[in-house]
Amino acid sequence: MTVELITDESCVESALGVSFRLNQASKHPDNPVLMPGCPHEWDSLQVNWPSRVCYDPYDKLFKCWYHGLDAVQYDVATHPERRGFEYWLGRLWRTGYAESADGIDWTKPALGQHTHRGQDTNVIVTDYQAAGTGAGYDHFCGVSEVWLNPAPEGADDRFLGIFTEIGWDAQGYRSFKMFRKVIYASPDGKRWKRGKVAYDASSDNDLGPAPNVVDMSSVVCDPDDQDSRRHYKVYGQTDRPIRQGSGNRGVGVICAPDLYSLKYEDLQVLLEGEEPYETEIHWSAVNKLTNGYFVMVHDSSRFDYDTCENPPTADLKLAVSHTGTDFTRVHPDTALVTRGRKCEYDSNQLVTSSVLEKGDTVYIYYHGTSCIYRPWPIPKPGTPGNLRASVLYPTFMGLATLPRDRFAYAEGSGSVIASPMTPSEDGVWINADGEDIAVTALSPAGRTVAKGRVGSESRQTVYRKIVWSGDAPAGEVRIKIELGNNDRLYSIGW
Repeated sequence: MTVELITDESCVESALGVSFRLNQASKHPDNPVLMPGCPHEWDSLQVNWPSRVCYDPYDKLFKCWYHGLDAVQYDVATHPERRGFEYWLGRLWRTGYAESADGIDWTKPALGQHTHRGQDTNVIVTDYQAAGTGAGYDHFCGVSEVWLNPAPEGADDRFLGIFTEIGWDAQGYRSFKMFRKVIYASPDGKRWKRGKVAYDASSDNDLGPAPNVVDMSSVVCDPDDQDSRRHYKVYGQTDRPIRQGSGNRGVGVICAPDLYSLKYEDLQVLLEGEEPYETEIHWSAVNKLTNGYFVMVHDSSRFDYDTCENPPTADLKLAVSHTGTDFTRVHPDTALVTRGRKCEYDSNQLVTSSVLEKGDTVYIYYHGTSCIYRPWPIPKPGTPGNLRASVLYPTFMGLATLPRDRFAYAEGSGSVIASPMTPSEDGVWINADGEDIAVTALSPAGRTVAKGRVGSESRQTVYRKIVWSGDAPAGEVRIKIELGNNDRLYSIGW
């Protein structure tokens, strides 16, 4: 079924008397759905980004990969060689695994791969880390994206992931002289083996190349794209220092025929921080839904660059695309997922994790922080409290949901005329709220060729078939939909 989302005036031929609005996602009442660990556990400070949630139809489980930190970040006793500027446990930001049958109640299974303070954990240790290889990279492997392999060669590569391998300088700071993205494979999302390097952003400059994609957050396999050079679309954070004293982070994409042809030179910037909506965009999640749309949920962040004392704030906003390479903001002055009230777990800043479909529901996972904040500037190396950057804590994972294809709507009373379409043999369907909606099929010249109403036959829960009073329209037509007070039209299918 071809679907047209009703996002705003631009997606219809004409509108009279209706208003167009964003349909804000509903936060789950059991939020936060994934909590930090207990004080003695490795993730007691944060369940943090980058992270990814996907649904595994083989195991019938939602699976999550996330990063975490211990609330107790310093350890001198077991690392006497680092004495002088304590060893920060958080420097080894680790990747954890969690799973859920319904996407709401999560467990953190012990994996037998890593112990923390003498206890087994849900921390993932890759074969690369376990072997102690990768000289100069401090054996750091952090996952930034996981997806179900669309063309597995066997049982051992049902999952693919992009892992970050990164080096540190003599002071313990991140160094872009050693920075690369590597493809890993897994049979179950728990045990990971290293594959080939997909993208090497290493640089002779410690600040790294700019602009660049430093944090790849979403991979979309798109074999339906007629251009084979765009069968893989990899999205991530860009950093373009165009303003004095700060960067302008946004969202970029690199397209390639496969995962091993990603090139820095092919970066295309899609969205950047834009006033008055935000200062920067740091993290995004992009997915191609079954309706054919590419949907991007991104943070809309504001930063206190003047004093660096106030915590950053961010809501989540929406952008959509038909191609995956040219996104349009949808009602950019309205948040798709809003920050919580004062003192709630997500009252300060929201950061996107994942957007996915399961059944007739769109799941939006995100990280939320309260107002506890440790700001810039960074103390000098060797002083107590040395951290790489500003830190928000504690950090939780929340869930917000929408019914299928209900991202925005036109609301009556009034009417809209959709763009020209040719109805399929299966007819015309509308995703709408309201029982007295009138439908008219118009010829290209504007003549009425059929009149209809919303019938009882449904599809995908939210779509209802139009029943015509006479013969169903054939050939190219424009569908006019008349809405009563408070009726809503979300999308049209044919």
